[in-house]
Amino acid sequence: MITGLISNNFSGITFIKACLPVITSKYWYITCYFLLVLFSPFINQISEKLEKKKFEALLITMLFVFSIIPSIFQFHVMNDGGKGLANMILMYLIGRYIKTYWNGEYKKIWLSVISIFSVCATFIMNMVLSILRGGIGIEAPFARDCSITIILSSVAIFMLFREFHYKSILINILAKHVVVIYVFEGTMRTVLNQYIDIISFEKKWYLFAIVALYVIAIMAICIIVNLIRSKSIGKLDKYGVYIILKIGNWSFEKFVVYFKICKQKIVRLLVNVEQ
Repeated sequence: MITGLISNNFSGITFIKACLPVITSKYWYITCYFLLVLFSPFINQISEKLEKKKFEALLITMLFVFSIIPSIFQFHVMNDGGKGLANMILMYLIGRYIKTYWNGEYKKIWLSVISIFSVCATFIMNMVLSILRGGIGIEAPFARDCSITIILSSVAIFMLFREFHYKSILINILAKHVVVIYVFEGTMRTVLNQYIDIISFEKKWYLFAIVALYVIAIMAICIIVNLIRSKSIGKLDKYGVYIILKIGNWSFEKFVVYFKICKQKIVRLLVNVEQ
């Protein structure tokens, strides 16, 4: 809503999406996360029931369809560039495979090499493609969520960090704000872009430093906003959850009653037809 007001593009649809971000897919990741939670009991049956070889065959097939083909031909069968439920399920199943069959045989050095190689390959392929297309603008198709190099680097980095065992109060504090940063960062960028033009620095040698400061500033603002929210209207969250649960239970009970009535009417109708 804030973004809509700032950009003078506020409408009823904007308001509805802001109030119902999950079902309106305002934030694709949160929507897919909720759907993944909903379907996870059934998806888990895949890793629990399938044999290891069949599970691996499924993962290879999904990687080929949802990652390798889009990486080579630059189009995605789901038409979402990896920002959708198909890619979320793929990554979830990869995680399940690692949890079930990972025995820690791979050394940290090899995981580090794979991570660095994948990240470098992503940058190099994007840079080469930009040059081949005339050098006008920045081409980054290999940085999409469905890119095989992105998936490879993500899995390698995840497996690498599983090998480290340490505790950090700072990481635990920052982790609480991850979802908030994801939700707020678009709005914060809209606000900051009114005063800062990042594009004007694209040919400066210190561009990286400017972008780094820009990102840190956005994250800091999002965290501050979340702290203010949690100390004010955030205290009403538990009441909101209580009301939503009450409405949900009431709706479900009414639905069950209505379903039974409809079932009885259908049975009576069928009996009358037979007579």
